[in-house]
Amino acid sequence: MGFASTATIPILPLGKGVLLPAAVPLRIPISNRADVPALFSSAFPRSVLTRSGSTTLTLGCVPLNSPYLSHDGQQLLENRRSENGRRQERSDINPSKATKDDLFSYGTLAKIVNVQGQPGQDPYIVVEGIQRFRINQVSQERPYFEAEVVFYDDGGTFYASYQKNIY
Repeated sequence: MGFASTATIPILPLGKGVLLPAAVPLRIPISNRADVPALFSSAFPRSVLTRSGSTTLTLGCVPLNSPYLSHDGQQLLENRRSENGRRQERSDINPSKATKDDLFSYGTLAKIVNVQGQPGQDPYIVVEGIQRFRINQVSQERPYFEAEVVFYDDGGTFYASYQKNIY
């Protein structure tokens, strides 16, 4: 596993317990998410025109940090306990109100495959994981996250075929 390149990309925090592996589609609810319209407006100028003439929007999907792990995925040695002796659960974090301290340091570059919505139901975006990355530095928190990331080149066939379709 090597490092392929660095870039500054828009970041979409995922809800608690949600993870997006590479080459896997995921439905993300976007109702009550004030960061999504601003993120979309930022993603359109950066979009890539494919050979078929369609536009591919990409963004980074990053899970919320766990109270049991550090930002880089190492198990914490000290216990984060509240006054009553139980571990503090951070289940009340709304992904649209997350701060950079609430984000895990690793995520997945994803392409937006579809936007789904029907009357009377919450709208969703469907994303598909492309490539893993590590956050070097969060450059913007509001109205949406933007970060400088380093992509991991896993040498997977999915990423190679994706690049061939774009370029």
